[in-house]
Amino acid sequence: MSRVVIFSASVGAGHDSAAAALADRLELRGFAVDRHDFLTLMPAGRTVCESYKRIITHAPRLYQCIYSRTERAARPGAVQRRLLKGAEQAVLDAIPADAVAAVATYPLAAQVLGRLRASGRLAVPVVVTFTDFSVHPLWIAEGVDLYLAPHAVTAGQAAGYLGQAAGRAAGA
Repeated sequence: MSRVVIFSASVGAGHDSAAAALADRLELRGFAVDRHDFLTLMPAGRTVCESYKRIITHAPRLYQCIYSRTERAARPGAVQRRLLKGAEQAVLDAIPADAVAAVATYPLAAQVLGRLRASGRLAVPVVVTFTDFSVHPLWIAEGVDLYLAPHAVTAGQAAGYLGQAAGRAAGA
C-alpha cells in the first residue's frame, strides 16, 4: 500500500481540518496515511503554539503586525530559519521508506519539506495544500513540487509568488 505523510499544526483548526479531510480522501483511494503535528517535531514548537494562542487572544494587533511583516519578506528570517533547521531531522525521521509523498497543510512545514527536497535529502515529492484563499509568502518554498489551492484565484496568487521556486500551482 502506498503511504502519504501529512504534516499539519495544532494552531487554529484550519490546518488540522485540511489534513483530516485530505487524509480521509487519500484513505478512500487506498493510501495509507500518517499524520504529524509539525509543531511537535520542532524544538521550539510548543513555545510557538502557546505564543500564537496568547497573541491571538490577547494581542491581535501584534499578530497582524507580525503577519504583515513576514508577508513582506521574501523568505523566512534568520530566527525562523534557525528554528526550522532544528526540525529537519525529526521531519525526515517521520517519513517512512515506503512513503510516496509528503504533504504540508502548514506553512512552516512547507518550508522544511521544501528545503529537504531541494537539498536532495528528501526523495519523495512534496505537496503543499493551502488552507486559506489568500496565500502568505511563507507557504512558498524552493523544492516544493506542487501547490494545491482551494480556488483558481488562490493558485494564481501562488504562481505569482513562485518566482525562483520550481513548484507549480493548481486550483479548483
